[in-house]
Amino acid sequence: MARKEDIEVAKGGIIKKIRPLILLALVAGLAFKYTQLDESKKRFIMHLAKQAPYLPGRYYA
Repeated sequence: MARKEDIEVAKGGIIKKIRPLILLALVAGLAFKYTQLDESKKRFIMHLAKQAPYLPGRYYA
């Protein structure tokens, strides 16, 4: 019979192995979605990304 500690380690091990794959799939999906946008939407996203570091201080200061 498996001990409780063994089961918890097994669950944590699976999550640790799958997490990078999920993150990679998410990044690849977002990159593919970005390539499908028209030029004006790409410009908007790039402009917003350039402003992102300043947004928290602007709204939560």
